[in-house]
Amino acid sequence: MSVAVRLDRRRPARELAATAAAALRLADWRLSAPPWPGFPAPFAGQHGRAAALAALVADFQPDAIVETGTFLGLTTRALAAWGRPVYSIELKPAFFHLARAHTRRAAGVTLLCADSVAGLRWLRDHPRPRRPLAYLDAHWEARLPLHEELMTLQAGWDDVLVVIDDCRVPDDAGYGYDTYAGIAIDASLLELPPTARVAYPALPAPAEGGARRGTLYAAWGPSAIRALETAREQGHVRAAA
Repeated sequence: MSVAVRLDRRRPARELAATAAAALRLADWRLSAPPWPGFPAPFAGQHGRAAALAALVADFQPDAIVETGTFLGLTTRALAAWGRPVYSIELKPAFFHLARAHTRRAAGVTLLCADSVAGLRWLRDHPRPRRPLAYLDAHWEARLPLHEELMTLQAGWDDVLVVIDDCRVPDDAGYGYDTYAGIAIDASLLELPPTARVAYPALPAPAEGGARRGTLYAAWGPSAIRALETAREQGHVRAAA
């Protein structure tokens, strides 16, 4: 059974209405047109991304997986299947409550209702895993938290694997990506440690399934860099040019 942690203020009446509305929207998505290809499969139905993550987890052996942007908890369940403690952070209470329902039978899952940066700071100060894998997907709102998320991870851990969803993939326009104020999410926006390694999917977009959203993989620290290099040798990712 998953564990729920609230870092925000409770507004029960407003949350009940919002959760009911989100549940109706979810039912509509399932009965009619899904919001994106691959819904409701984990990892947006992208089998190449799932395989790359499985290889990274197997080699890196993280002592925790951290997800920002829980949404409905579908990917959260898949992350938990790898047998590591999973901490997933969701800003919107409505999605937090729906994710609780979807992860109720998942072992080792802690759901946090909080801003993603506040959730990462809580993780840094409380459970404090030694070597996390961070899956960053909290960029639906007007504010893009990636910079603060990465700064928090760098301040808290010396050996980290980071997977960022919705990034532009160089030399493969078939992968989708998000933009903020007309600026694409890509490596040029990220402030990473000088020793960090960056990689992208090795699988060409036409061969990927589901939503075909771009992924950026970043690693700093000896174990993380070694795991990313092993994934490159196995053909799951390709090094940045």
